[in-house]
Amino acid sequence: MFKTKRSSRVKPEMNFTPLIDCVFNLLIFFAVSTTLITSRTGMKLNVPEKTDVEKMPKQIQISIKQGPTDYEIYFRDLPIQEEFLGEMVRNQIQEDPEAQFIIAAEPNVIYDKVIEIVDIVNQSGGKKLALQLKKKTDGKKQEE
Repeated sequence: MFKTKRSSRVKPEMNFTPLIDCVFNLLIFFAVSTTLITSRTGMKLNVPEKTDVEKMPKQIQISIKQGPTDYEIYFRDLPIQEEFLGEMVRNQIQEDPEAQFIIAAEPNVIYDKVIEIVDIVNQSGGKKLALQLKKKTDGKKQEE
């Protein structure tokens, strides 16, 4: 009776060969690049040898300890009053401009007091400052 027309359209086909080639190329690239990254241990540098010994700057310790009524300040293990600390720092810098000041505070000294001492040293010209910390090992504290 009725004739149906056959369509002359071409059925779409998917060719996976280029896709598989691309995936294998990526796989090889990442396999090679990761082995190069993990096998590199570092860069070899030729560092010049030093023949003369460099003079280390003087280290002056300023200690802050909790006294019976107030805080005690020590400049090179000598007790001083806070108002004389700036003058002592200025005198030390005149003797040695490269002097380094180490501020060591006991753990029970409040943070504000340590910052006050840092400010006094800084305003007096002491630009090289370090804070001495207490390092905890096995539940005990010791100086670092």
